[in-house]
Amino acid sequence: MSEWSRFCFKIEKPLSINTPQLEEVHHIVHLQTSRRILEDGQLRAGLIHDESKLNRSRLCVTWLSANYWHNGSIYGTVRFTFDWGKIIEGRSLYWVEAMDYGNAAYRLLLTDRDLRHDNRVVPFDPIQERGPIRFKNDRWYWNSQYTSEFMLESDLPLSIAKDLSFVGHSKCRESQKCPEQNTAWNIAAAQTLAFLLGNDIHCVDHLLRGGSDLNSEAESYVNYLWSALGRKEDRFDGALKRAKSTEDVLLGALALYGSGQHAAAVETVKTIKSQDVFTDALTAIIRRHFGLPKWQIPD
Repeated sequence: MSEWSRFCFKIEKPLSINTPQLEEVHHIVHLQTSRRILEDGQLRAGLIHDESKLNRSRLCVTWLSANYWHNGSIYGTVRFTFDWGKIIEGRSLYWVEAMDYGNAAYRLLLTDRDLRHDNRVVPFDPIQERGPIRFKNDRWYWNSQYTSEFMLESDLPLSIAKDLSFVGHSKCRESQKCPEQNTAWNIAAAQTLAFLLGNDIHCVDHLLRGGSDLNSEAESYVNYLWSALGRKEDRFDGALKRAKSTEDVLLGALALYGSGQHAAAVETVKTIKSQDVFTDALTAIIRRHFGLPKWQIPD
């Protein structure tokens, strides 16, 4: 009996919550790691460092999963989402191992290489085999009762990402004292938007725009950012009121806030004359960044 047999499931008709289609996969990280990813414009494959049987293989992979945990992710707050069909296209699947966590996980390697003669992995046919993922009638399905872990032997450019979102973070996999466990997802969203604006990073603009405007999610991120830095009218008592100088200072404040230096960012915006001047400067920065000359901050 194959090791993957324990993860076998039935494709029910009509489809139920127990047999969801495999349509997208995610990569979730802490804010600090997300900043490096955004600067690089891609997820960079890295060596396997955990207790995997491949941890001495020098194989470099990008980790993906189809799971979404309602109680919060153990990996961080920033979630990059990709279309499974694009990820699997032209690649072969190999069974790696089962991991007996609190909720058992199954691991599959996705690669462009022919590894049929590599005794560390086993070729996995999603059409013939009854394992944790299946391909039937031109559709992919997966066993969502366990943790799915896909090891992609490739970098993954953000240009093909389909979504950027933010989730709760609990029971951190890296540290029990992780400060991000106390960071609400909307603060993570505001911080990420500030990082993009303050550092002139455009690799995920396509995930935040909706045609000739920002999409609804991005509009909410703007509101969170405005609330974090501009909501308190009595905060502003500085001398800056000219558009150019105010925008330059606000870009610096955004860069600080985006890197997690919230107190320094607040002190910087205090040099702006008023809340209205702040709002005008933020509007101008967002218009210029996304190329939306008529965009307005939502009420």
